[in-house]
Amino acid sequence: MSENAKDAHFGAFALIRNEQGKVLVVENPDNTQYLLGLPGGAATYTPSEGTELSHKTVVRKVHEETSLKVEPIRLIGRFHHKLVYGTVDLFECAIISGTPTPQPPKTLACQFYSWEDLYTIRERVWRAQLSMIYQVLFTEPNVGDLIFNHFIPVP
Repeated sequence: MSENAKDAHFGAFALIRNEQGKVLVVENPDNTQYLLGLPGGAATYTPSEGTELSHKTVVRKVHEETSLKVEPIRLIGRFHHKLVYGTVDLFECAIISGTPTPQPPKTLACQFYSWEDLYTIRERVWRAQLSMIYQVLFTEPNVGDLIFNHFIPVP
């Protein structure tokens, strides 16, 4: 039995870029509006196996939401999100196989966006994830700077 996102202690998300450097974003149904965000989500928990490791979570969630098979290349950042996941790991991932394809009802669309395009439609993007993308694309964290204690506002 797996717990849902509100009960999870951490989540994992993927930063997947195409050849042009655009970022893969999925459209998830949330209540009555559709919001864009990175593929990923909450880790699962089973009494027999415990909590899923974050690099396994990101592979599973990306496949469930986009049908892609991916490989985590590196942990880009660790963020603290008090309201939903607790700790959020962001992985840079490479596509092993597949084409991004929506997987209803989990996702309604999958598309690569440039930062400029994401910024233009920022009111439709999860704020915390927009902040993660911004920090990774524009602050180029060093290995010692993997932990971001908060989400920064996007200018």
